[in-house]
Amino acid sequence: MTRNRTLVSFILFALLCVDICVCGVHALPSRAATHGNKGDLESILKETLNNLLKTLELKAEKFDEFFKELLKTSKRDFHQMFIQTYGLLYEQNALLFTDMFAELEHYYNHGGIDLSASLNRFFHRLYRKMFQVLNTQYSFDEKYLQCVGEHMDAMKPFGDVPKKLTIEVKRSFVATRTFVQSLFQGKEIIKNVMELSLTNDCGEAVMRLTQCTHCNESPNMKPCFDYCQNTTSSCLSRYSPLNKEWNNYVDAILLLITRLETSFNIESVVDPIDIRISEAIMNFQENGNAVSQKLFEACGKPRIGERAINDALLIRNKRARQNTVEEKPGAVLGKKFDRLLEDIQRKIKKTKDFWTKLPESVCSHPHFGGDPKQRLSNCWNGSDVSPYNSSKSAAVSPRSETRFAKQGTNFVITQQLVTLRVITSRLNYAFNGLEVEKHEPISHHDAKSDDNEEFSGSGSGSGDGDEDEDNSPEDVFVVNSGRHDIYFSSSTNPSSDNQPTSRPKIMPPHNYVPKSIQDESVCLV
Repeated sequence: MTRNRTLVSFILFALLCVDICVCGVHALPSRAATHGNKGDLESILKETLNNLLKTLELKAEKFDEFFKELLKTSKRDFHQMFIQTYGLLYEQNALLFTDMFAELEHYYNHGGIDLSASLNRFFHRLYRKMFQVLNTQYSFDEKYLQCVGEHMDAMKPFGDVPKKLTIEVKRSFVATRTFVQSLFQGKEIIKNVMELSLTNDCGEAVMRLTQCTHCNESPNMKPCFDYCQNTTSSCLSRYSPLNKEWNNYVDAILLLITRLETSFNIESVVDPIDIRISEAIMNFQENGNAVSQKLFEACGKPRIGERAINDALLIRNKRARQNTVEEKPGAVLGKKFDRLLEDIQRKIKKTKDFWTKLPESVCSHPHFGGDPKQRLSNCWNGSDVSPYNSSKSAAVSPRSETRFAKQGTNFVITQQLVTLRVITSRLNYAFNGLEVEKHEPISHHDAKSDDNEEFSGSGSGSGDGDEDEDNSPEDVFVVNSGRHDIYFSSSTNPSSDNQPTSRPKIMPPHNYVPKSIQDESVCLV
């Protein structure tokens, strides 16, 4: 009885093989069999895409975690230094400084803040407060202090510290925020693409690829690598339009990393911010008498009031502050940030040409035979066990050209093309030190895509230890040394102390409407 059942099963499978493996037969295999093979390919595809998604997510989370810890440490060091240096004066006016850090944190997490205006407000508040501290023998009403504030730009009481610090903070924070957002947004693009399903024709093609060996008494023979690539290239042709815009996105990220490593280095701005602001205070103290006399001339002689703080306290704090400023620059900045950027740069560079190399990645999966080098001659070529000949296979497969040709561009793919152009544009603006944020929060849990606006992402970081020791995939990307188009103009970058003027300026695209892409790929099986 068991023998009869086995015989019946073999006959049914043989009939199925004849249905799908013999060239020129137009009948389709059973729907269940087709669906099963399509599901196998979809699972492998999603596994490959998920590896890329996890890489982007992990690197974004690590960078996000590093920056938040950097800002937290800077705020703590600032408080400790100013308590030690200025004592009661700082404690009485601590809200002014905590507000500054709060606005920097809010910008990074939520946007919606003009950093130049924010720092300008901070230095105006500090200027008014310092003026009162240096002239405690006088009493000032709000009208008088408004007059004092109107003359700040002319007085320049803090020297050039406010101007330089504002430029550095704005460029670095914009670049940092745009950078981490772009990684989370790239993850969301992959997530959206993973929602696409393959066609039933792909299921049939995969069945021809993996099951027809049973009809030729070679059930364990794996398909030739080139044969697998040609088959899956046709199935995955809808993804290929993403390749150019993805490469532009990758190039823009890599360029911005060069800024984050040098002139826009967020660590070199945030870590010594206590020293920079203390330097500004020192400048005001040293020129306090001259500045005050000019303000008395401009705003009138103030009336004498109660003396709140004696000069000895201010002078003592000044000396303490100078000692602290002299000690702090001797500290050597850690290498964690540099290692983190190098690791991200290495992983992102590997994703170049990811979409055109997708069939290669899929066909390298163990389900299709694994190592391509072992599947060049002794392999299944679609008709027998011998090296694969693409022209011969196309000739014996008359339906291959009609099954997948002219699929057109999927709407989901079109959405991702638009989003990639928007992200790349903003990366390019950040590279040039220009404002790009659009009041979008960083929250990788709530990130959503949109046709015309970017979706955003970030979140609390995870993973301790060295950046090179993580669980992100290493072997699913193909490195391509060739460079793809990016948006250049002949003009130079805005001038900067640490920025070469010879580098061409990168400009964003002016039109985000995607071109009509006609996919003319054919299935060569």
